[in-house]
Amino acid sequence: MVCNGPCSPAVDDESRRDRISNLPDDLLLRILVLVPLVEVVRTSVLSRRWVHVWTRLPMLEFADDEASPVASFANLVAGVIRGYATDVDMPDVLISVRGCFQYTLDEAVRIAASAFLVAQRATTTTTRFGFFVSRHAVNLELDETEDEDDECIPPPTLHMPCFPMVTEFALSFRGVELRMPRTGVFEKLTKLYIFGVQFTDGGDGINNAIIRQCPCHQDLELHRVEGIKMLFLLSESLLRLRLYKVMDLERLLVTAKKPP
Repeated sequence: MVCNGPCSPAVDDESRRDRISNLPDDLLLRILVLVPLVEVVRTSVLSRRWVHVWTRLPMLEFADDEASPVASFANLVAGVIRGYATDVDMPDVLISVRGCFQYTLDEAVRIAASAFLVAQRATTTTTRFGFFVSRHAVNLELDETEDEDDECIPPPTLHMPCFPMVTEFALSFRGVELRMPRTGVFEKLTKLYIFGVQFTDGGDGINNAIIRQCPCHQDLELHRVEGIKMLFLLSESLLRLRLYKVMDLERLLVTAKKPP
């Protein structure tokens, strides 16, 4: 509506009316999932109507280059998970450390530990979880400044807990030692992708996980991993195996059920 002179209060109120807050939650969530997560969380201060809307997002996508005002990316991840609604099935989760800041390996491991808390909270059988660290995000050459006489500093260790309800798990993280869980069952896991990590157990952990802890596992991809010398995969559910630059591998044995 166009006014030739000063608009009446009724017209002014009409132009300022909030036309979004009255939308149903499911439509608001479809809109919010397209917005950077940090900004979505900030909608909670708009009004009482918005306080809990973000806590029911169908997907949580964290990226450190979208979180520059946040003092700690790990604190952001942990804080969002604490605030997420407890009566909602944990959604798909994607966490990307792209290198907005230069992290040490230990700092990146702390971010991963916070991220793993997300996957452990999953209660639905459709949750997909991905944690990706860009090669530009972490300085892998810090140890090269050490004297040659100094002992080689071992890589930091990342302990992978058991995620009973996650169906697809992807981890891309160069320069760390990954230790698989010895207890628990990945009851719903069908796909596992691991890139860039080191194993110091010769492959015992990944062998044990596939054989004893992943009853539904169908797809395994290992890409540029170090330290796996023996890979024994005995599985009735395994359908696809992809190995790329698993340079230390000396023995490979695969026993799988023939697909129909």
